[in-house]
Amino acid sequence: DINDYFPMKDEVRAELEAHGLGAMIEELGFLSHRDAIAAAAASTAVLLCGQADDSPLYRGWIPAKTFEYLSTNVPILYVGDPGSDVAGILRGYPGCHLVAPNDVTALISALRASRAQRYPRDVSEITRRALAGRLAETFDRALSTATYRDKA
Repeated sequence: DINDYFPMKDEVRAELEAHGLGAMIEELGFLSHRDAIAAAAASTAVLLCGQADDSPLYRGWIPAKTFEYLSTNVPILYVGDPGSDVAGILRGYPGCHLVAPNDVTALISALRASRAQRYPRDVSEITRRALAGRLAETFDRALSTATYRDKA
């Protein structure tokens, strides 16, 4: 089944139906954040949709779900621009399958490779605490090398 925890966009539904997957769609509606993460963690695989083109405007766009999905041990199927920043992040973790838009063969291969798999991931470097610590260190370094003028 293809479970969606938010109202599915019409164009996504149309694309799934065009590929014969319409009968597999189950819209569960909105779930609490905790329940959505639990449902993702219990899934066979999760789908992370990226942008289909390499537009500079979208290159740095990273869906928040990226980090939530990485915190599970579930295979991640990313469909989008393989040159995007989110694809670059996913490349650093096991069980992340990067699929270019419209590459049905690669998607089928990723689905087959994901079957009954789990991938422990060390995400300690991308927790909010770790990232906030790195940002604080950057500010500390910047402030320690800055010179100030007395405006008095």
